[in-house]
Amino acid sequence: MLPAMAADLKALLAALRTDPDAREVIRRELLTEDLLAMPVRMEVGFATLAARMDQLAQRMDQLAQRMDQLTERVYQLAQRMDQLATAQAATEIQLGQFAERLDARLDRLDGFVGSLRGMVYERAVLRPRMVAGAVGAPAGAIRALSADERAALLEHGLVSATLSQEQAETIESANGVFLWDRGPDGPPIYCVVEASITAHRDDLDRAAARASWLAETGVETQAVVLSDGVAEGVADGMKALKVAWRRVQQPKAPLRN
Repeated sequence: MLPAMAADLKALLAALRTDPDAREVIRRELLTEDLLAMPVRMEVGFATLAARMDQLAQRMDQLAQRMDQLTERVYQLAQRMDQLATAQAATEIQLGQFAERLDARLDRLDGFVGSLRGMVYERAVLRPRMVAGAVGAPAGAIRALSADERAALLEHGLVSATLSQEQAETIESANGVFLWDRGPDGPPIYCVVEASITAHRDDLDRAAARASWLAETGVETQAVVLSDGVAEGVADGMKALKVAWRRVQQPKAPLRN
């Protein structure tokens, strides 16, 4: 029996080698339908997978494009932010310069207003009765020196060499020079007056220095300060420099002699 089986096996193998139809019949007998269909299913699966891979690649390309677009937009935004920062810095510089110019103009305006107030105050208080109240003289005994009288007095000092040109010019710039005629009680006294809304130490020093220089010409003098108030420590300076003072409030209406 074994020799017969061997002969059949040899015949089967020979048929498999030479007869395609025999091979297909034997393959169908040995393999199930599922196994036979597997290559087809695998081919379809590979095709589907390949299609999905292509779709994924396309989506990756699209994502890469969107990332590039986003990167470009971020770059543009960064540029705009830099431009905005530069513009803001320039604006801040301009505002700072404007503020400085405004402060300077306000300072000049304050100075102008202060000077104008001082001029108004001087014109209002430089009156004989105000000076009389400061030195304790009758109002009728004091009068303002005219420009010609003041010039003649200073010219005498220059000619006699008791005054320097600078001293004469400084006395000339005093707010006022008044003559106190004491009659039989003594020689006249020349009152050198400084008027200031608030008296400071430099007001005292100017009045005292000018009165002292004018006294060098041989006349009696008295330094006088008229003000609405005094700065700290000025009262002691008045006593030390022997400066006569009277408080004169800022008038609401022009004062009369």
